[in-house]
Amino acid sequence: MEFVDDNFLKIASVKLYADGALGSRGAALLEPYSDSPQHAGLAVTDPEEIERITGRALENGYQVCTHAIGDRGNRMTLDAYEKALLHTNTYGLDKRLRIEHAQVVNEFDIPRFAKLGVIASVQPTHCTSDMYWAEDRVGPKRILGS
Repeated sequence: MEFVDDNFLKIASVKLYADGALGSRGAALLEPYSDSPQHAGLAVTDPEEIERITGRALENGYQVCTHAIGDRGNRMTLDAYEKALLHTNTYGLDKRLRIEHAQVVNEFDIPRFAKLGVIASVQPTHCTSDMYWAEDRVGPKRILGS
């Protein structure tokens, strides 16, 4: 967001939400929470909707920034971005798509950020604010992708 010369506000990006937060066990995980095996979080936006909105945004010159914290939320966002990039013939172009937080990412998906040109917009404060309980939520293996 920026102000242009004529003092009008210019909107340059769209924010979407793939999942919830890790602390509330709302982040969408590929496997259930380690400390709550009956929960795997929730996807708050359908992946096809993320793809559709991303495609429309790309066609109209907007950047998309999607909140994704869990490994399932990150994967479905990367999948949606990849499809949108392919359908709009913008794959390989620097469209500055972002995933906000990218807090828990499956090891398979980490290289996909670079391959797709997606920015992992991480917030370092999660390291200190969540360090006392994050491993309890996702376990010793998944925490390595955090």
